[in-house]
Amino acid sequence: ADASNREAVGRLKEGMEQALRRAAPDFDDWTSARKLTAAAQVALRPADGSDMGVGRGDQDRLARLLDDAEDSSRVVAAIDRYEDDLDAFGMTDEMFVGGMNRPAKFGRYLLQTFIIALILLPFAAIGLVVNAIPMSLVWLIGRLKVADAMMATLKPLGAVFVFSVTWGFWLYWGWTLGGSETIAAFVLLLPVYLFALIAWFERAVLFLRVLRGFAKTRTVGDVHDQVHSHRRAVVEAVAEAL
Repeated sequence: ADASNREAVGRLKEGMEQALRRAAPDFDDWTSARKLTAAAQVALRPADGSDMGVGRGDQDRLARLLDDAEDSSRVVAAIDRYEDDLDAFGMTDEMFVGGMNRPAKFGRYLLQTFIIALILLPFAAIGLVVNAIPMSLVWLIGRLKVADAMMATLKPLGAVFVFSVTWGFWLYWGWTLGGSETIAAFVLLLPVYLFALIAWFERAVLFLRVLRGFAKTRTVGDVHDQVHSHRRAVVEAVAEAL
């Protein structure tokens, strides 16, 4: 009974591995882990928003049961469809069941998003002029055929470099235009314009997706009911998989 007994050590390691797999979710890949965990969260959270908290242990156990089910493909398809809805409206499941689960609030949220987009439009337009070149270069970097691990390093470093060079050019132009006061204004405004551009783009994409939703339906209530039905489909798919 010592470390030289390779057979006993092997049995011990195998027992430890089996115990660890029983104690925590064990998925085939990260995509399955994320989707089945998300489906478990939706299934465990009441649709009326009466209890927003989902216990981590319950969530992990349900996700593991779904992964062990004979066919979890329907669960994955259902959560994909529901998450597409949430992404389209810039929401999470907690937001939807916690306040947006009524058509009136849902409609106000969409109207608020549209108004914010209008307010941000002039700032976003300036941001586009200022940052068009570095944003295009970062997009091109993202199109390179390299490993994901390398891209995770290459893209942020590339973004820092191209934005630094571009903003340095605008600061130099500001210096020639009005000296240190203009540079100070540029230092304050350049990040604001970039943020406005990103925020406006997100809301524009959201608004276009909403319009596509209205093309298939007629009212805010119909769109809201569609999201509700897709959420209910996730819960039903989870129940059937078990």
